[in-house]
Amino acid sequence: MGIIMKHRLSGKIVFYVKGADVIMAPKVKPSQRSTCQEFCENLSRDGLRTLVITQKLITEEEYEEFARRLKVAKACMINREDEVLKVIEDLEYELEFLAVTGVEDRLQEKVLETIDTLRQAGISIWMLTGDKIETAKCIAISTGLKTRNEDIKIISGETEIFRIEQEINDYENLVATHMLMIDGTTLSIIVADESLCQKFFSCT
Repeated sequence: MGIIMKHRLSGKIVFYVKGADVIMAPKVKPSQRSTCQEFCENLSRDGLRTLVITQKLITEEEYEEFARRLKVAKACMINREDEVLKVIEDLEYELEFLAVTGVEDRLQEKVLETIDTLRQAGISIWMLTGDKIETAKCIAISTGLKTRNEDIKIISGETEIFRIEQEINDYENLVATHMLMIDGTTLSIIVADESLCQKFFSCT
């Protein structure tokens, strides 16, 4: 999410952007990416949900060109949303890293009891979250999804089908003692391949 503002006294035009670290990291200046990721990872280990805040100074000419292209994109009769998004994304580069916020998302009442009841009824439970893996681990523990006797099998960042299949085979041998944690990148590859998808869901 972004907003363009003009400072009344200085006349400077500033583009402020906030978003999840996975989305924002590639948009931040290369020299600041490691710092941004380090802050995010430290907060994630504490189970906090992170939000990256950035800014970019733009000239009057850059703003006028952006406004012109945005107006044209909004007038498109075909693929309007995609055209608008493309114009905005063309401005979202070389952003200056300002800060990272970490928010504690407390559990609602009786979450632990509800999950335990579902498990006793033989119902399989999946947790879907947009958080980083470190945060997801903390949430899995706090909600009782991960029991004391379980370890965590992580499949992350895999894009090659044969590698994903190897990881799934490995998990099949660990399913009795491990819970599975998988990221969106890898899961999208799995659901796009019918045989791999069947294999994956049969063991989970």
